[in-house]
Parts: sequence; C-alpha cells; structure tokens
Amino acid sequence: MASSRSLPVVPAGGRRPSRSLSVAVVLPYGEPTEAFFPDTLLELCTTEARRRGHRAALLRVYYQGDGGAGDGAIREQLAGWLAAREADVVVVERVFDPEPVRAHVGARPGRHAVLLSWGDGDTLDGVDLVIGRTPGLTRAGT
Repeated sequence: MASSRSLPVVPAGGRRPSRSLSVAVVLPYGEPTEAFFPDTLLELCTTEARRRGHRAALLRVYYQGDGGAGDGAIREQLAGWLAAREADVVVVERVFDPEPVRAHVGARPGRHAVLLSWGDGDTLDGVDLVIGRTPGLTRAGT
C-alpha cells in the first residue's frame, strides 16, 4: 500500500509555482461510445493549472474493450500523447491499463502519477499520490 502524504492547502490566489509543469489528465473509458462526460471537475482542474502558469491538457481515452490489438494501439497512442507533452504529472481518475502511465512516469526522475479517487479505488503500482480517499476502504467500508 502506498504511504499517505499530506499536502498544504493553498488558498485561491496563493503561491505561484517555482517552475512550470506539464500536467496530463487522462480519462479512460472501457468502450468507444461517446456519451455524457463526467469530466467537468477535471477540466476545471486543468483550467486552474493553466491559470497558475502550468501547461495542462485533458485526454479522453476510448479502449476497444477487447484486450487485443485494438487496445494495444490505443495504449501506444496514449504513450505517444504523454511523451509529446513531456508530462511531469499524470492525473487519472480510474485506470484500466496502468502500463502507459507507469512507463511514462518511470522514464524520467521527478515525474509523478496522481489518482483522484471518489472513495472506491484500490492503490495502484506506479501511482505515488492518491487524493480523495481513505486508503484501504471502499464506500461500503470494506
């Protein structure tokens, strides 16, 4: 289980970053069907990151759901997108295929993966910061 860390609360209009980061927000979907996108909060996060001087982008990733060549091609496209942005921080809300994120973060010191969880996720290898959940517990308390 990953160790928990506390981050300081920075009020709106607070500190400016000491260096600009590239932030990549990745939203995976298990099938290639466009529907309602529950990504408003994450889009607001990218907007706030840009306002504070960082480069930030959000990518919706549509897996084929077959675990085969289609998903392999999507994995390669995601890896290319992360590399092209030279992402320092990769933010995910859920992960179907952790390998592209894990490989990208592990390729250079100082990169981090952040999982935003709504309380029902497990810790993941390669994710070094989890925000929004109590480690080891689901919503049901199990």
